[in-house]
Amino acid sequence: MYLTVRLEHVAALEVHAAVTPNVKLKYLQNALELLRQCQSIMEVLQERDPDENKEKTKSEDGDENSIKSDYSLLNLFENRLHFILKSIIQYCRSKSNKDYETMTEMYKKLYCASLKIKKSDNVKLYASSICDVLDDIEDIMCTYQD
Repeated sequence: MYLTVRLEHVAALEVHAAVTPNVKLKYLQNALELLRQCQSIMEVLQERDPDENKEKTKSEDGDENSIKSDYSLLNLFENRLHFILKSIIQYCRSKSNKDYETMTEMYKKLYCASLKIKKSDNVKLYASSICDVLDDIEDIMCTYQD
């Protein structure tokens, strides 16, 4: 549920970024921050027992569960992460300011790190891969903030 709400917030920020170009970068950066804050839920997904998920499935509406399965949420998370990073890179490259060059370099490294996510049919492995990438993203961002 937490991941669903986060992704809905990210979608709202993407819409705001699309319709208000003067603050587009800020909205995209906020969306990226929301995705970075999903580290804890990825750790929970990584450690969860698959049998626990089967019991939960029986008690919920089957259609809703199939639409919002863990795998599809992880896939959506990955897609949004890639899209936001590419959008930030495109925005920064369109500016000629020296500060934007440094930002472009950082976001390119973040995008390259995000490409290391390994898709897997196993939700635990997929979540683990996303956790590793979020750790890498955190390290890269700390490097540039110092």
